[in-house]
Amino acid sequence: FVHGAMCYSYSGACFMSSLLGGRSGNRGRCAGTCRLPYTTAGKKGNFLSMKDMNTLDSLEEILKAGAYSLKIEGRMKSELYTATVVSVYRKYLDLALKGESYTVSDQDRQLLKAVYDRGGETSYLYQHNAKDMIALADRPFRKEEEELTAFLRKSMEERVRKLPLSMELRVESGAVLELSLEQEDIRIRVFGEQPVEKAKLRATAREEMEKQLLKLGNSCFYPKALRITGEEEVFIPLSALNALRREGCERVREAILAKFRRNPRNREFNGIR
Repeated sequence: FVHGAMCYSYSGACFMSSLLGGRSGNRGRCAGTCRLPYTTAGKKGNFLSMKDMNTLDSLEEILKAGAYSLKIEGRMKSELYTATVVSVYRKYLDLALKGESYTVSDQDRQLLKAVYDRGGETSYLYQHNAKDMIALADRPFRKEEEELTAFLRKSMEERVRKLPLSMELRVESGAVLELSLEQEDIRIRVFGEQPVEKAKLRATAREEMEKQLLKLGNSCFYPKALRITGEEEVFIPLSALNALRREGCERVREAILAKFRRNPRNREFNGIR
């Protein structure tokens, strides 16, 4: 766990929520009673509200320790929070994975504070108990800067991540179309249904073929390279090219997803089955 709200209770076994709020935090229904302000000895404060976890400065050490799965809290948070926090961590995690030293910019710290500020952040990695772990001030848990958050929302809505895709179309009269697609280490070949015919009246121009194959539209790919080889004086229905492109893109997408699917029948953790 690298970022987000921390629980005050020991080992997460909290009975405060169920006793005061009627909802059990041990059953995933925490009422957040520790986040409320309380009064003691004439003083009012958020005496049980812990500051959020933030480990941006420690990603290199976390990776060296052997962690390979990092969790960012997102339960009951907004899309704005999730998109901003994940993107900031992605930025520095990529640097850490490359072995590059980095310093977290003040701008990125301000971005995290803008989307959620419970009263400060700390890492909890280098201390057991300390007064500065608690957000003592009686203040709202969240205070957004309208101008900055408006910018973040706009950039989030316009953000589209696409993967580079290389394609090669092989055209031979009397044979079916062959489209080869490559995305990093994934290589897929798809074939047309009908043999290509010699052109009788008008041949399908190379420009027309390219135009159809480059129509990646709402797919998760953008064209990195396209090559068309083989005969030129042939006729190819544009619908056949469209169908070939769609099938190829879908096959590549499935192959990418397959690399991340877990096999529950063949689980292994640290070499132990």
